[in-house]
Amino acid sequence: MKDTTTKDDSQSEATGGGWMQTRTTLILAIGFVVLVLVAAAGVAGSRLLGGGYSSDRNRAGANSSTAPATSSSATPTGFAPPSSDQLGRPVVRPNNLAGQALPQSPVPHGDYSCPAAPNCPVVDAPAGMMWQQVGPFTLPFSTSDGPGRIDGPVADGYTRTPQGAALAAWQIIWRLAMSRTYYDAVVPAQVTGTAQDLESLKPTKDNWDVSKKPAYFLRPSAFRMTSWDGSHAIIQYAVPQVGGGWFSMQFDAIWADGGWKLRAPGPTENQVKTPVASLVGWTPW
Repeated sequence: MKDTTTKDDSQSEATGGGWMQTRTTLILAIGFVVLVLVAAAGVAGSRLLGGGYSSDRNRAGANSSTAPATSSSATPTGFAPPSSDQLGRPVVRPNNLAGQALPQSPVPHGDYSCPAAPNCPVVDAPAGMMWQQVGPFTLPFSTSDGPGRIDGPVADGYTRTPQGAALAAWQIIWRLAMSRTYYDAVVPAQVTGTAQDLESLKPTKDNWDVSKKPAYFLRPSAFRMTSWDGSHAIIQYAVPQVGGGWFSMQFDAIWADGGWKLRAPGPTENQVKTPVASLVGWTPW
């Protein structure tokens, strides 16, 4: 994938920084976004590495519950004074730099199916949404669909629902980009793909760390399903631009080994920055 540089990019407007051209991005599926990350970190790009592909095609109930929120006694808990993003939306700052899982109380979303992909029905938003600053990223937490626990760099415990898949994919992709420490913990636990895809996405940088950078990338305003069968979810996210409007990003989530995993993209899959004119048909959260 070729790197691109645009003067009117929303993140450049928000931060005053430019896009750094780099040979390889942390993950092909978020290529143009990771260029912003690389510029912030001041390091060369890197690629995604993970375990082998596996999937469970057995459909689960629509309201599988998450594990209860847990934390180590040595891990800070609670929250610092809140902050806000570039659009004036509240952002909570957890004392645990990896985030604070919320107590879980699953809600009945009802059965969900998408017989006519990509035109899937609109889903309900997760309940009890909270956006927390984790490193330079703003990540979603809910009281209904996870994450139900934070285990070091890994956030886990999502429901086997469209809501849980949407939360998980957005959490996983940015935790991968946080640092080599996060990467090494998250990839084997929450990334899957074919052997060829994973081999082509091996890291090219020994170390990087943007965990102490200020909040950088705007959180998505809404999401929608374009495919769902209980074991494979394709999720699009509407990310706001500071100058107005949104653009969409798309990720695949696979239910495997009792949890959601991000599917590593194939070598020909490029993330396209697609304009979004309206959020009609999307789920605000």
